[in-house]
Amino acid sequence: MSDFFILWIVIAVIAAIGEVLTTGLFLGIIAAAALITAFATLALPPIEGVVAFIGFSGLGLLVVRPIIVSVMGRELFESGSGRYVDTHLIGRRAVVTRAVGPEGGQIRIGEGEFWSARPYDATSRIPVGSPVEVMLVDSLTALVEPLPPAQESEEPASQKGIGAH
Repeated sequence: MSDFFILWIVIAVIAAIGEVLTTGLFLGIIAAAALITAFATLALPPIEGVVAFIGFSGLGLLVVRPIIVSVMGRELFESGSGRYVDTHLIGRRAVVTRAVGPEGGQIRIGEGEFWSARPYDATSRIPVGSPVEVMLVDSLTALVEPLPPAQESEEPASQKGIGAH
């Protein structure tokens, strides 16, 4: 095995670990491109391996990533903070399982999907058991707003009873 093969494998592993930590699908594409390049360098000179990596990365980011995002049912858009924000939970109803305040908290969506949460209005506090609506998902934290009492009874049938146990 060549030193370049090992170098590309190390790059792939580091990018894969980074993808697990960020879940933006960028580093996953880079990891896949580095892995493909590792095997390509067994037959290519090092400079052509770098060109192949650039090509595989570009193809992955411009073509493959949008397809994966679409298939996963997730819309991603860049927020004002320059971070990518996941929108697939926006509008879902949940119940507070650990009081939600500026320092954090926890909600349950459905019967067992737990998310860390903060209030959408950064100054508010939401007590345990309160029904909330997901307003935004920033990385792995749901930003929630309490539901007015009139809307509690308007929950969809699939969400009814999420606070009962």
